[in-house]
Amino acid sequence: STCAWGSVVESTFDRVVSLANEGLSQSEIAMELDLHRSNVSRAWRKADQEGLIEKKATTKGRNQYASRSKGE
Repeated sequence: STCAWGSVVESTFDRVVSLANEGLSQSEIAMELDLHRSNVSRAWRKADQEGLIEKKATTKGRNQYASRSKGE
């Protein structure tokens, strides 16, 4: 059963990478894949460290709450 679980995790990881490179934010990916945002965040961080996410997608995901923090 561990092998099957591993393939599910890899499949989710691949989908997160693909959607991130399409320009979706982490929150949008979580909604699209019906995952908790923390799971998307872990996959995103791993993919970013491996150089699998284009920088434009990474920037969008990390800055999505920037305007809200200034009281707007």
